Amino acid sequence: MKLKPLVMIIPLALGMTTLAHADTLQEAVSATVKTNPDVLAAANERNAVAEEINQARAGYFPTIDLAIGTGWEETDNPTTRAAGTNHNKTSLNRDEASLNLRQMLFDGMATKNEVRRQTARTDSRAYSVTSAAENTGLEAVEAYLNVLRRQKLVDLASTNLEAHERTHDAN
Repeated sequence: MKLKPLVMIIPLALGMTTLAHADTLQEAVSATVKTNPDVLAAANERNAVAEEINQARAGYFPTIDLAIGTGWEETDNPTTRAAGTNHNKTSLNRDEASLNLRQMLFDGMATKNEVRRQTARTDSRAYSVTSAAENTGLEAVEAYLNVLRRQKLVDLASTNLEAHERTHDAN
C-alpha cells in the first residue's frame, strides 16, 4: 500500500468528525481549511518568508559595530631583542576597543533589489497558501458529498429492507 493515499485519507477521516457536526457545506469546508496541517504549514512558511523582507530592508539603516579586545601576550622578535632586556621576551597587556558607525549611501541597487526579491518570494508563498486551501476545500467538499451520498444509500437500504419485511410478513 502506498503511503501517499494513506496520508491523504487520514486527515479526511479525521476531518469527518468535523464534517459530521457541521450543519452546512460552508461550515464543513471552513472548519477543515482552518485546521488542516498543510494549510497551516503553508501559512506559517509564508509568514516566515515575509519576515525576510524586513531583514532585506535593514540594508537601508545605519549599522553600529562595537569591538572590544583585551589579553596578555608574550613577544620575542628582533625589536624586543634589540631593546636590550635581559629576557629577550617582552610581556605585554593588550587592551583595545573600536566603535564603527556605517550608513549605506549607494550599494548598486543591491538592497532595493533584495527587498523586491523577498517581496516576490512572499507573494509566491501566498499563492501556495491559496493553493493548499483550495485543494483542502475541494477534498472537504468531496468528503462531505460522499457522506451525504452514503447517508442517502443507508436511507434507501432501510426503506428497501422495510418493504421486504412487509412482503415477507404478508405471506
